[in-house]
Amino acid sequence: MVDLAGAYDPNAEAGGGDFEAIPAGQYTACIIDAERAPQSTREGAPDHGDVLKLTWKITEGEYANRLIWQRLNLWWTGPEEMFSERTGKPYNPRKIAEGQFASIREAIGINSPKTTDEILERPCRITVKVRPATGQYRASNDISNVKALGGAVPAARAPRPQSTGRPTPPGAGGGTVFQRAKAAQRA
Repeated sequence: MVDLAGAYDPNAEAGGGDFEAIPAGQYTACIIDAERAPQSTREGAPDHGDVLKLTWKITEGEYANRLIWQRLNLWWTGPEEMFSERTGKPYNPRKIAEGQFASIREAIGINSPKTTDEILERPCRITVKVRPATGQYRASNDISNVKALGGAVPAARAPRPQSTGRPTPPGAGGGTVFQRAKAAQRA
């Protein structure tokens, strides 16, 4: 049992939560909540594992404080290949989720987060698209891309140079971070 005393305004008018989809575009946002949840809770739906359920909050502009939800099938246990009636093409939910989560990790500069707490409250640039209304469902928003603010990869995740397989000559930028810092001090 949950005690509701003082948790709500008894004089509040009915309504709320009746939001229209925001326009497609790019927005500054951060993840404010992340949890592991069942892929589907519909009665009779097949159990295809769990999702990482993310709540994004837009932090700037006309739509500041609006929320957008994203579900990543990171624990997908269903068929390796599904067929989309919408696009007419096969897809792999787990691979899509892995790519989306890689974009998030790159945008926030954390390659291997151990818990969801590490991905919270880190601003980045999201690209939002509008999913048109169909049947009983209203138009809604999907996140199609996540980038670091300013579009640059944070220094913590900057791509490494490709190895040629040959050792780098001394003073040519090779070595450990400590060795390169020491060489920069000498220069």
